[in-house]
Amino acid sequence: MKGLIPTLSGDIDAGLLPVSPGKLYLWILPMDCGSESQAQALSCVLSSDEKDEAACRANDHDRRQFVISRALTRLALSRHFPVAPEGWRFGRDGNARPFVRSPSMLPQARFSVSHTHGMAACLVTLSKDAAVDVEKISHFPDLRAVAAEFLSPAELDRLNACVDGEWTERFYAYWTLKEAYAKARGMGLKLPFSDIELHFDGTRDIKLLCPARMDANGGAWKFWRCMEFPPFAIAVAAKAGAVADFELVCNELHTNGTELAVSLTTH
Repeated sequence: MKGLIPTLSGDIDAGLLPVSPGKLYLWILPMDCGSESQAQALSCVLSSDEKDEAACRANDHDRRQFVISRALTRLALSRHFPVAPEGWRFGRDGNARPFVRSPSMLPQARFSVSHTHGMAACLVTLSKDAAVDVEKISHFPDLRAVAAEFLSPAELDRLNACVDGEWTERFYAYWTLKEAYAKARGMGLKLPFSDIELHFDGTRDIKLLCPARMDANGGAWKFWRCMEFPPFAIAVAAKAGAVADFELVCNELHTNGTELAVSLTTH
């Protein structure tokens, strides 16, 4: 539709990756929050408000993580839409879920972002019911108590049948899948995780089981586990609407020293 998609001045890559209702793009960026160089290189694409917010972070690690994840969101969106990375403006809805405030366009650009120590992930999509979650796989003493509180009885039985590292890896698979689902619904931790059951034996055919009172369309959800980036657990959830199936394309970004030079790897 002519005139509905903005074209901004600046050096915008003409080789945009088309986003369609049936295709999701997941962008991965390894983070070095112990070094200033990566955050410094990426900060040039942030808005003045974001730079001010970053400066207010008392902890250097948190500040760098904030800068890098915001920059990833801008770079990822600009790989699909004719908008310079610094041209995006964001807001938050009533559930504190971020969205593109401007520029206004059709189709509407949508995204989900998640970060953990050492990794940021951004999902670009046309679906409002889609999200990503990433966690670093690491064991800590209270992990079993967390599992008992947030997993269903059937999930706990399957989890406790695992040993050592397999137990920890499966726990994070459950956790990231549930987080992605809850974020895609705009509910976050307000969703009772223990009432949700996920069944899987690998990375495919992940099934959601939950009471109809929680989600009358539970069978419409599609899930992915991305296991190519150890020691990180990455999960994506998306709800099928007019499109019966989705394809997930995973790309990895890399920064080069203090320069904003980005290389791209497709998985």
